[in-house]
Amino acid sequence: MQPVDDLEKLKLLAASLLNASVEGIEQVSGGRNSQVYRVETSKSQRFALKFYFQHPSDSRDRLRTEFDSLSFLSSRGLTNVPRPFSYDRQENCAIYEWIEGVRIIPDQVTEPMVDMAASFAIRLAELRKESDGNAVANASEACFSGSALVSNIHGRLAKLAESENPNLKKALRDEILPEFDSIVTWSRARLGESFDEELPRQERTLSPSDFGFHNALRTAGGGIVFLDFEYFGWDDPVKLISDFLLHPAMGGALSVVRTEMVYDPAE
Repeated sequence: MQPVDDLEKLKLLAASLLNASVEGIEQVSGGRNSQVYRVETSKSQRFALKFYFQHPSDSRDRLRTEFDSLSFLSSRGLTNVPRPFSYDRQENCAIYEWIEGVRIIPDQVTEPMVDMAASFAIRLAELRKESDGNAVANASEACFSGSALVSNIHGRLAKLAESENPNLKKALRDEILPEFDSIVTWSRARLGESFDEELPRQERTLSPSDFGFHNALRTAGGGIVFLDFEYFGWDDPVKLISDFLLHPAMGGALSVVRTEMVYDPAE
């Protein structure tokens, strides 16, 4: 995604969305899926202007998903997420609360920080009882059964298999795929018919899907604000935990979370 160079045009767009005079605008981040600008009004108020990338082959509506999910969470009293203000469908952008904070370095994650993330996840689980939560869609790549999870992983492995890297192809053929097949066989034997049964609605949870400290800011008061809800929706709570623990950017957090391996290929 190429950055937008016409800052004056962006100032006018932000002013229209905020219905306020904008004094300054500065790009603060830009990645494959979005660009974020810090906007400052004539009253010294700060906001975040976020542009969303939309690939022709991807039908997911990241703008609407994030804006609606943050509206839902903010209306339920959650203060550790950015408040949404307005959006422009044609420009594929939205205005959010500006969060003053610093990025969290993985190897500096502490147990209290993990506790705050766990408390946030618990609050999301509690919101499943809200009647208007039924209007929330499933999270991106949500999996509600063992077979759905296997299908999802097979899709990802198939993309890796398209690589021309001979070392990757060999690793897939000789190590990854055989081990994955063994895990699936073991899991099916342990779970039986329930492997294909979908998780009941009352046991699902709301999930950011891309949940972790890589999508969070630590504020001056020691709190944590969670960001990026482009893939938010209903999901299996086990998958939410896995998203948190196993994300490549979460290596530092694993040192303060104790986990056990339950898979034993010898069984």
